[in-house]
Amino acid sequence: MTDASLNWTPQALPFDGVAKRARAFIDGHFREPVRMEDLCRATGVGVRTLQRCFRQCFGMTVTSYLKAVRLDAAFRDLIAAHPSRDTVTKIALRNGCRHLGRFSSEFRERFRQLPRETLKSEPSAFGQLRGGPQPASPSQLMQRAAGSVEPPAGPTAVFEGSTRELRSHADRPAPATAQQGIEAA
Repeated sequence: MTDASLNWTPQALPFDGVAKRARAFIDGHFREPVRMEDLCRATGVGVRTLQRCFRQCFGMTVTSYLKAVRLDAAFRDLIAAHPSRDTVTKIALRNGCRHLGRFSSEFRERFRQLPRETLKSEPSAFGQLRGGPQPASPSQLMQRAAGSVEPPAGPTAVFEGSTRELRSHADRPAPATAQQGIEAA
């Protein structure tokens, strides 16, 4: 053994850099199918490292963030859409949500309203004027996960106005593998 090999210490992983590159990739490509191998290629790390870095930096899984970004974008599009020109299906597919039944149930769980009800509502009748839930922007999600923004009291969902309890880590499904992809919504 050489002196150099005896003095070797493992290099710390740049958790912030990996996680921020993954977040930027998702923010720029959420309307497309996003697979774990795409994220690994974009960040230059393996699946486990990516998952660990993302969770450690932002306090949520890659899949949870992707789903939140897609649902929030769909919410904003549904609020801005005109019911005679747009459909829930078009808006869901445009925002990367490929499984329409799952989209509808996750949307309702997150916003306490079905997507079709959101589409039919007047923009001013839902949201801030009535005190209803508003989607968090991706930067708000990250600030809240990083602890720089105070979350609502108690364990609640990621967006403001929710009263839904978060599941414990043990109740969460196992993370997707690179082969399975991460198509959640």
